[in-house]
Amino acid sequence: LGKTYLQLGLITKATRAFKRAAQVQPLMPDAFENLSASYQMEGKMELARKALAKSQLNRARIFFSFDSLRAAEKYCRQALQLDPNLADAFSLLGRVYEKRGRQQSAMIAFKKALKLNSANAQVQLAYGEYLFRQKKWVQAIKHFNRAITLQPTLLSARQSLADALAKMKKETAARRERAKVHFLSGQNLEYAGRWDAAMEEYIKAAALDSNNADYIASQGLIDAKKHLDHEAEQ
Repeated sequence: LGKTYLQLGLITKATRAFKRAAQVQPLMPDAFENLSASYQMEGKMELARKALAKSQLNRARIFFSFDSLRAAEKYCRQALQLDPNLADAFSLLGRVYEKRGRQQSAMIAFKKALKLNSANAQVQLAYGEYLFRQKKWVQAIKHFNRAITLQPTLLSARQSLADALAKMKKETAARRERAKVHFLSGQNLEYAGRWDAAMEEYIKAAALDSNNADYIASQGLIDAKKHLDHEAEQ
């Protein structure tokens, strides 16, 4: 739709369409590249640079997922040339450096990311995971907790927190976090209408933390939605 608007010379409408596309597919390089082109046509060069930086960062993410570390590093650097304040690019660069065995460079990159945007849950999580892999459990837990505070539904942060707690032999706390992961997963499945799968997650949550009434109540709500009134009452 955005490209059609561009062809018709409707730049403002094109920009709105590309912004919506970037919101719907925030990890797609083309979405931000198109948005950048539209901003350029409007003469909004700073916004164009930032959008293009996100496009390059998404390309870096794709290459990183395929373990193409040199290409991932190249696109991270291109992103940072366009937007030196892009914390997510420094965070990904830290992961690239770590995989390439450049631990000192990795630490510097992660700390730059945190300095730029400590309120970014994904940045906190990435650094926590790095510390976890370095067997620095206490420091890792601190950053996992910060990520969860910033984004309470971030399941990967809660799972990582549970793993770190288990490493420190804090089994009760680890079980509670794992229970929370199952509960939140169940809520996501319930929202999507997958009631049977949601019920399985709620049952797992209750098995790990039997003192949390919400986990039992959620099972009753699922039964009620399925019109199983007798089971819901029980």
